[in-house]
Amino acid sequence: MRRIINNKLQIELFPYILNYLIYIKFRTACVTGLSKLRDDFLLIGIGNVQASWTVLIPKISLDTTYFMDLLLKTDSEHLIEGSGPLEASVENVFFTFQAEGKIPLNNSQPIRLDTLDVNFGFSNLQLSLDNSTYDNSPIDWQEAVTGIEDAFYNAWTGNDPFRGLVNGIVRCFIDHVVNVSFKK
Repeated sequence: MRRIINNKLQIELFPYILNYLIYIKFRTACVTGLSKLRDDFLLIGIGNVQASWTVLIPKISLDTTYFMDLLLKTDSEHLIEGSGPLEASVENVFFTFQAEGKIPLNNSQPIRLDTLDVNFGFSNLQLSLDNSTYDNSPIDWQEAVTGIEDAFYNAWTGNDPFRGLVNGIVRCFIDHVVNVSFKK
């Protein structure tokens, strides 16, 4: 559930496990590196088709100032807050999409997406938010980045059942959107 309270966005996820109140504001953000984006798209076949799409971004950087006020509520409350310069970057960002399906040559049958593999990743995440604290103690962003990278790799790269579940959900969503969009 989302709601605005005193100009702060409150989001409740799993209300009995995690509840947080968050306010983050960025000023005059400068994002660089997107001009180096490369992508390749390949579609093979008529009727039975194979599609492949790969997006690569060598490096993305963000330079801005921020103001953050984040209240985490688990079994106890924790405050993350700060303001000042924010610098972030990530390298070797990639996204791949490979699918097989059937596009009927007439409109009597639906388009079908039989298999789908979506993958994404990155390396060398760097994050620095000056003057940020966790329960009034300075945040070690190098340690936080290590935790973020570990969580990502454990949840996505090293977790085939989870990745399979996400791919299945995305496949069903795309299948639904395509077939609803092309119905007469």
